[in-house]
Amino acid sequence: MQRTFVPLTESFPEDLRRFGWAENIAPHADTIYINVAKGILRWRGGQMSPLPVAQRDLIHVLHGDTGQHHAYVQNGPLFRIEGDAAVRISDDPRLTRSQLRFCARTADGALLVVQSSGDIWTLRGDRVQQ
Repeated sequence: MQRTFVPLTESFPEDLRRFGWAENIAPHADTIYINVAKGILRWRGGQMSPLPVAQRDLIHVLHGDTGQHHAYVQNGPLFRIEGDAAVRISDDPRLTRSQLRFCARTADGALLVVQSSGDIWTLRGDRVQQ
């Protein structure tokens, strides 16, 4: 039996076929988020589509164990991904000093955010603390 490789990109909308590099993959429930040069792609139900967020070409998905996915705009705000939307959760300038790398929930429900600079912050509501 001969097998034929058919790239999934052939099923993508035309504007997504040349998305540049892919940095990471973040599965969540029935959706897989893929960080690419042009933003965040979302694979769900056998279909690929871009996550509709402002400045999508600058958004990066964070690795984390929060049960939710978070994303950020380089030198900009932190978002929580909720279904088809990215909800802004912090504009604190301390979170824009260096690249955000990871997030996790603390026992008391705060969001722990780690930056590539080595800084670690907690986010409770809209309050950021080191």
